[in-house]
Parts: sequence; C-alpha cells; structure tokens
Amino acid sequence: RYYCAAMNSTAFDDVVEDLFGLVASTVSVVLCSERDHNRCHRNLLSDKLSVLGARVTHILDVSDAVDHALHPDLLLDGQKLIYRRRQLDLIAD
Repeated sequence: RYYCAAMNSTAFDDVVEDLFGLVASTVSVVLCSERDHNRCHRNLLSDKLSVLGARVTHILDVSDAVDHALHPDLLLDGQKLIYRRRQLDLIAD
C-alpha cells in the first residue's frame, strides 16, 4: 500500500524517468525474488512504465511470457496512478 502511495512522489517519478530512458533505448530486465509478478511490486512498476509508453513483458518461464495488463483497480489522473482499493486501505490505516 505504501509503495502505491510512494509511486506518485516526485522522487519516484525522477527514478522512473531514468529507468524509462533506459528501457526506451535497450532491452532491459527488472528482477525480483517473487516469481509471480501479480504478487509483487514489479506489477505496480509495470503499470507506471506502461502508462509512460513502455512495452512490458513478464517472463514466466524459459519458454513462456505475457504482455503486461494494467491492474484492474487502477485509475489514471494524467500520469498519476491511483489504486482504488489500495488507496482506501491506506487511508483506513
């Protein structure tokens, strides 16, 4: 939940702009120890990169990959990402 909130900060935007510049110029990979991208912050980062225009593909296995689909709870306010359920949970804390 806090990662979702941090994604709309200026500091996060600065880092994502650097990352977007890298992925726009070459094939890049973001790794994490979580195997399932749907249960990882990588999925949220993928939303942000997709909104900026990057093509994101999740590598599932040696011979299997899927294109990223935006999270179903995602609302866009320009390039600001708001996750309905997560933002409400954050406010309830």
